[in-house]
Amino acid sequence: MRFVPVFLMVVGLQMGCATGSSLNTQSSATGTVLPGTLLNAVKTHWKGATVAAASHAAAGCADRQAQPPAYVSGDFNGDGAPDIALVLQTPSGMRVVAALFQTSDYRLTDVAASIDLTNATLSVRPRGAIYRVPDIAVDNYFSSDTILVKT
Repeated sequence: MRFVPVFLMVVGLQMGCATGSSLNTQSSATGTVLPGTLLNAVKTHWKGATVAAASHAAAGCADRQAQPPAYVSGDFNGDGAPDIALVLQTPSGMRVVAALFQTSDYRLTDVAASIDLTNATLSVRPRGAIYRVPDIAVDNYFSSDTILVKT
């Protein structure tokens, strides 16, 4: 088994409040429902967890028609399979979880639980996107799709 890191970038922005919604009916802005195998894995690992969906104000989209996504999808470990990242509200607090697809099931990876995720929204930076480290004059590029958490 090889270890593949899941990349996370945290960006601090002023946001509004987040709201929670049931794992049984969770859907994204496009109306797609989270896979049942993922929902079962989350419910087994974190009893009483809900997906923390961002409000329009939190996502900076008060004037838009669509609800901000409750989760994002990308290839976070570079294996070619679509993975899912979501913010969960658990009895012990909020956390960003990456669900890495493996054959027919998901492996859950707790990506961030130590930062304040109360007003967080998720997005994805695609593989090959440029990023810069402050005070370093070298361009860097994401080696796989990367979870961006706006707090």
